[in-house]
Parts: sequence; C-alpha cells; structure tokens
Amino acid sequence: MFHVILSACLLLVTFPDFSFSWFAWIAFVPIFFLARNPLSFKAAFGYFYILGCIFFLVTVEWLRHVSYFGWLFVSFLYATYFGCFGLLVRWFWVRRGLVFFFLLVPSAWVVLEWIRTEIPMWAFGWNLLAYSQSDHRAIANIASLGGVYYVSWLVMLGNVSVFFLVSSWRMKQNKRFALVSVIFFLAMLLVPVFWTREPHAAAHLPQTSSDDTGLSAIGGEQENRVRNRVHVAVVQGNIAQGEKWDINQKKRILQTYHELSRFVAADRPDLILWPEASFPGYFNIDESRFETLNLVQELHIPILVGGLTYESESVAFNSAYWVTEDGKVQSRYDKVRLVPFGEYVPWKTFFGFLGLNRLAQSLGVGDYSAGADVRVFSLKEGGAFSPLICFEDTFPSLARRAVAKGAQFLVVITNDAWFSKSAAPYQHLQASIFRAIENGVPVIRASNTGVSAFINARGKVLGRVQDQQGNSLFIGGGLARSIEISKLETFYQRFGYLFPAACFLTVLV
Repeated sequence: MFHVILSACLLLVTFPDFSFSWFAWIAFVPIFFLARNPLSFKAAFGYFYILGCIFFLVTVEWLRHVSYFGWLFVSFLYATYFGCFGLLVRWFWVRRGLVFFFLLVPSAWVVLEWIRTEIPMWAFGWNLLAYSQSDHRAIANIASLGGVYYVSWLVMLGNVSVFFLVSSWRMKQNKRFALVSVIFFLAMLLVPVFWTREPHAAAHLPQTSSDDTGLSAIGGEQENRVRNRVHVAVVQGNIAQGEKWDINQKKRILQTYHELSRFVAADRPDLILWPEASFPGYFNIDESRFETLNLVQELHIPILVGGLTYESESVAFNSAYWVTEDGKVQSRYDKVRLVPFGEYVPWKTFFGFLGLNRLAQSLGVGDYSAGADVRVFSLKEGGAFSPLICFEDTFPSLARRAVAKGAQFLVVITNDAWFSKSAAPYQHLQASIFRAIENGVPVIRASNTGVSAFINARGKVLGRVQDQQGNSLFIGGGLARSIEISKLETFYQRFGYLFPAACFLTVLV
C-alpha cells in the first residue's frame, strides 16, 4: 500500500493547486513496482483502483460544492479507468515481456484516457496526464503534432523508462535494456520539442510590429490594427451561483453586464463576449432580452450572449446567442456535450427505476437537450469563431471539428461559480491551453467568476481579467485584447488526431 500512497502523492501535486508538474514523469514508478511483484490480476486492479480513487477524490474535490453524492460518484466511477490500467500493466508484465511492456503501457494509458474523454454520455476529460504540463510550453507545444494524448503518452513513457532504470539498478539486471529505453524516451521527447520550438513556428507566422504578446489592454497603448487581427473583449460579471437565478437579482445582474459591456466598448472591440448563462432567463422568450438587444444596438458592437433557450416543456437548450451590431439575433449555438447529472440525467428509464431521477431533481440537475453540432460565426470585419460552452473545451474532437469547419479562433464561455474558490477554474484553463496548441488557433475564455483569459495559438496565456492583487477568481471586470487569427494548420489537425486510434491498434496487436 505504501507504493500506492507514494504514487498518489506524486500524481496529486502535479495538478493545480500545487502544479509541481515534473513529478508527473515519475508518479507511476512506485506502483509499477507492485505490478512487477507476484500479484493476482484482482490485486493489480485493486491497487490501481485505489490510486484512481485518491486521485479523483482530491483533484475534483470541488464537486462537493455542487453535490457530495456527485463528488463521490464521479471519483469512484472514473477510478475504474485506473483499475483497468492496472490489469493491463500486470498483463503486459506477465505475458508480453520487457519490450512490449515498454511500448504498450503508454499506449494503454492513452486508450483509456481517450475513452474517458470521448465516450458518449459519461465523458469526463478532466485532469488528463498531459494537462500537468500546460505551464511548460516547450512540452505542451508537442500537442500540435499528436494532440493532448501524445503528450500523455510521452509522460507515461517517461514513467516506464524511469521504472526500468531504477529497477535495473536495484536488481542488477537488464541494465542495457534500461539504458536503451531511456535513450529512446529522450529521443521521442526532444525531437518533437525541437521541431515545435518557438522559432520554428514563428517562421511560418506573419510578421507584425507588435510585441510578443500581440495584445493591447484597455487603457494601454493600442497597436495598429491589421487585417489578420481581431479585437475582442470579455466581461466577467462575478455573479454568485446562489444569485444567478434569483428573480430579485435579475435586474442587478443585467445592469452589471450592461455596465461592463459599456466599459470594454470604450476600446471599440470587434466583439464582446458574455459568459455562459449570463443572461438570467430564457433569452428567446424573456422580455428583458430587449434591454440587451438595445444595448448592442447602442454600442454598435456584436455581443455573444450566454443564455438558455426554451422551445417546449420538454425541450430546452444551454445556448450562445450571436447578436449582431444592429441588435438582431442572427444565430445561436446550442451546447452539444451536456454534463451528465448536471444538465441532464442519462438513461432516464434505468435511473428512474432506481429513483435517481427524483434525487437528481432535488439536487438541482437540469433537463436540457443537446444541440446538433458546432457552429461557426463570422465577424463583419473579418474573422470566424466557434463558441464552446462550459466543459466542451475538454473534448479535443469537438474543438478540432469547429476549426475544421472554418473557425479561426475558439471562444469558451463558462460558469465555474459552482465550484467556489478551488482548483477547478485553473484545471479548466489547462484544457483551453491544449485546445489552442492542438489546433493552432487562439482561445478566448469568458467566465462568470474566472478564469477569463486570452490564449494565443502557441498556448501562452496572454492576459486575464484580474484585480490589482493579481486575483483572477471571484472578481468582476472586463478586458479587451487584439488577437492574431492567422491560421497555421497543425499536424494534429491533419493526421495527429488519429494517434489514440493508433495506440488502440497497438494494444490490440
């Protein structure tokens, strides 16, 4: 059990709030020693399952602010992926030999992360192993080749290499293989780092006279506008979750967003972004929407408004409304990937039989419908973007599809007020960083309580809404920036997205 606890501690400190990311490269080494010892497959599953339980119970502890039941349910459910990984690790060690163990263990991890992230209904792509490296841009930028899963593969390959190195030193055997494995790992890491380094990428990008941020803030010196830039503003209303749907707070909430919009409008942005569900009602039928439409017409600046959509008693959507500068609703995007047991109850017949439908309703679970597909909106001044709502930026396939349909930058509107002051918003930010790198496009985040941020196509966080003390969470404000929208198609966009499928075939063989 000591090995499990040690691996858990090393893995936990790699993610926010700790972010000692280098420990990710050795976190699994202790528990690999358990898999090497005489051990039943049942025990292997159990040890890794316990590791998964500890990992999720701590890293998503913020779910308890929504529901203690949800926190425990998610932790114990998704720990199953760790348990399955333990079975495969033990199988590879017993049946396949050193070479296969070295190659198959990272591939198996990627397959399980891929399933956990993309599986219909039950997907939860939070805190993938690669996200621990989001602050190390040289490593994170490798995602432009094979996506987040390729970076996870490299991190796990590093764990296996260190395991072989330590094992050969302790056991006085297989030293040559351990050395070769380390050399192979370093080659697999350093070659992509060299290939995706900043100077290499910069050579493909248009040269401008701006600084390396390529941005300007309200009150700062403004750069010359060029055709491959758009000027975008985000507003962060800082509306407490307990007040968002309080009818007595409705007027104050709208007034807050209107005032913030007027504030950022002073910088004459091409677009203003409101967070998810920032409009306190059903935007398509609520009479208060006319106040917001009149505001847009007054400012003569398009606004993307997060609001709910009512179509019937059984059909409602979590939407983003595209309101053009003339105050007209031109289009809307309905959220495609809904949060299970948050925005809907999956398998209603089954869970209704167990009585969980009533439990879910008592916990405030919504009953929304999923949208058809991603949408691309075009600015009058040039530039096309796709909105992603809430945790949709944790789905690599969704972001890739949006860019493939013509989006030159991605917009994430979210409400993380549910989770209080916790690691959740920073963990969420990590996903946005990787979506930018994978697709070679900027990502702009508008969050109710933070983190609202601008991320360039290389994954660099260029600016955040924050107060004078540098706090990004639970503060109100707005920020306007210019972003580079020149699109460089990444290898990930063309072929690299297939990397998890290649890992799946590798494990099958």
